[in-house]
Amino acid sequence: MPAAENSRIANRRHNIVCACLGLLLAGPAQGAKSDRDEPIHINARNVALNEKTGTTVYLGKVILTQGGLRIQADRMEIRTRNRRTEFVLAVGNPTRLNQRALDGGEDVAISAQRVEYYAAKRQVMLRGDVVIQQGQDILRSFSAHYDLDEGNFTAQAGAAPGDRVTAIIYPVLTDIKEDTAR
Repeated sequence: MPAAENSRIANRRHNIVCACLGLLLAGPAQGAKSDRDEPIHINARNVALNEKTGTTVYLGKVILTQGGLRIQADRMEIRTRNRRTEFVLAVGNPTRLNQRALDGGEDVAISAQRVEYYAAKRQVMLRGDVVIQQGQDILRSFSAHYDLDEGNFTAQAGAAPGDRVTAIIYPVLTDIKEDTAR
C-alpha cells in the first residue's frame, strides 16, 4: 500500500477518534447531538452538595449516563455556576467512559485514572494509564489532552525512559477498495 494512502487512512482514523473523544468527554455539558436533550442520570453510594460553591461530589461506584454516554468512576466532582457546568473531575481505578456510536459508526471506550473537563475552555485532560479504543483501533499513553474547539489532540508518555505512546490503527478496507476502483 502506498505511503500516501497509509497516511490518509491513519489521518482519517485519528480524526474519527478525536471527534468521538470530544463528544464522549464533553458529555455532561455538551453531549452528542442526539444526547443533548436526554436527562442526565447519576447513581452513587453518597452525594455531598455545597450550594455556596456549586460543587457536588458523588462517591462510591458512581455511574453517570446520558443517552449513549456512560461514565463509571469511584468519585465524581461537578462544579457549576448559574446551573452551568464549569468543571467535571472523575477519578477511578480506572474511570471508564463509553459512547455509543451514532449513525452506524464504531463505539468509543476510554479508560484513565483521572478525567478532567474544563467547560469554559472546552478542554479535556486524561491522566494515568490512558486507553482510547474505537473498534479495533487503540491508543495508549500516560496522559492525553483534547481541545474541542481547536480539534487538537496530544498524547504524552510517562516520565520513565522506556515509556512511549502507542497506537494501533487498522486500515479501513472499504476506503481502499473505493480508491482502487477509481
